[in-house]
Amino acid sequence: MTEVDDSVTHRVYMDFSVGGSDAGRVVFGLCGKACPRTVENFRCLCTGEAGSVKVSKKRTVRLHYAGTAVHRVVPGFIVQGGDVTHSAGGTGGRSIYGPSFDDENFKLKHTGAGQLLMAHFGVANNNQSQWAVTLGHISEFERGHVFFGRVLEGMEVLQAIAMEGSAEGFTARPVVVEACGELDESGAPIEEVSRPADEPPALSAEVAEAEAEDGLRLEPNEGAGGGQSLDALD
Repeated sequence: MTEVDDSVTHRVYMDFSVGGSDAGRVVFGLCGKACPRTVENFRCLCTGEAGSVKVSKKRTVRLHYAGTAVHRVVPGFIVQGGDVTHSAGGTGGRSIYGPSFDDENFKLKHTGAGQLLMAHFGVANNNQSQWAVTLGHISEFERGHVFFGRVLEGMEVLQAIAMEGSAEGFTARPVVVEACGELDESGAPIEEVSRPADEPPALSAEVAEAEAEDGLRLEPNEGAGGGQSLDALD
């Protein structure tokens, strides 16, 4: 069997806030040799270099993680975020390649806490921008999700964020990515983006539903039943 090259090719970071206060930085190592397409999507969403995109006839969003919410936190399970469309309850997302892209491969296997993977709607080949980090070894993660990186620094930050979570995934206080970017080998930022002052809040469920009913969504997400949760792993 050919050995998988899980070497780190890119280092990116996210600075988190909890309840409006600084919560610390998490640095991720991305495995670009194992999953180059998935890594490039995540890297560009950290740097903001993909610009912006129109997601409905009336709304344009910036393709970066700064300002996005961590909308699902389950202690001992996952920390999940990455809805760059700022939809209500983390029900949306967008890749740099279009609305979604296929599962690249499943070369990297789940081994325990601190692994970075793509979250989706429980539908194969429906990766967008949502990500998740494992907080333990979960047998359900052994199939159906693309792993493409791991936490290099700041696992304690994620564990502190996990304390804000619940069995249902709701957080006691808002958890937000305040800034993100890419780092060079010395740890200095190469590209970075901060939370825009004019970033709109998450759409209410009523507004999101109205957009869908009025046909304002240019490219609706197929299989979007209840958000990009990791519950549906079939």
